[in-house]
Amino acid sequence: MRKKILAILLCVFSIFALCGCGSVSYVLKIDTDGSVTQAVNVSFSYKKVTDAGKTIDGNDGLKNHIQTIANNVVNNSVGHFASSHNMTDELKTYDGKTVLFSDIYNYTLSQMNIVRYLYNFEWRYRPNYEWTQDGDNINCTISIKFNTIYAYYYFHNIYPDDEDTSEKIIENHAFYVKTETESESPFYDLKNSEIAQHFVDYFGGVFSLKDMEYNFYYATPNTKLYSDAQNSYTTANGIKVHEWHFTASDLDKEKGGMIHTYQIKVKPYTWYMLAIVISLGVALILTIVVKVKESKNKKVLQTQNQNIDEVDNN
Repeated sequence: MRKKILAILLCVFSIFALCGCGSVSYVLKIDTDGSVTQAVNVSFSYKKVTDAGKTIDGNDGLKNHIQTIANNVVNNSVGHFASSHNMTDELKTYDGKTVLFSDIYNYTLSQMNIVRYLYNFEWRYRPNYEWTQDGDNINCTISIKFNTIYAYYYFHNIYPDDEDTSEKIIENHAFYVKTETESESPFYDLKNSEIAQHFVDYFGGVFSLKDMEYNFYYATPNTKLYSDAQNSYTTANGIKVHEWHFTASDLDKEKGGMIHTYQIKVKPYTWYMLAIVISLGVALILTIVVKVKESKNKKVLQTQNQNIDEVDNN
């Protein structure tokens, strides 16, 4: 997992940081079919919002503010992707071909589950929204889905020949190498977010980052990936989920909000040599056992022949 991967929708967290809602979750899921989903989910109290002098609906309502900011984040991310290369640049794809960036751009957008809409005679893009309410509790989910992992990589400017500089070797043993990847979680440096400050002003300073708990869920079909998450488990369909939980105090610490994943890579040549040694050892032991048995059989046969000779002489 690279630092670049956690790019789009990160700023959206700042939207919820001042809602006094109790917790906010960010989900990054890579499914077995190669699709990738990024989602922000938050539940907040209708009463707390209205007690702060704000409404849910209307032009100045929290819902409109949330969607306006999220729309801008996604639309700007698409614009950044479009300007990351010249459309006539030739780039290598994950299937080994060399194509124009314009082809990669069109392919990537066609594989993204986002909404395209016309605004002031200009095409814009926004994420998907799902709003539900159960009594005082209001739930909002903002999501983007990439139908292929290649589209996900291209959108975040990751190409086959790029070197992953975030990975480093932390243990180098005779038979395996353990590597570590350090990444910024979605909540890293949240207190310095301009969007967070926007919502501080929106609520008039009633809520702060300390009113929240922060959860990050990373789900991947790579069951051999390990991490420093507080909890990890494998689902029935073979997806391994890593859960990190942060408080505002955690995020205030040095490198607060950083996460670490680990992989163990076997050195095949070492195991191959070991297999040869073991095979030779087993062959040697079998040879010794056979020789010992042959020697014992010879001694038994000699004894039996000697006994027969003694009987005949008598």
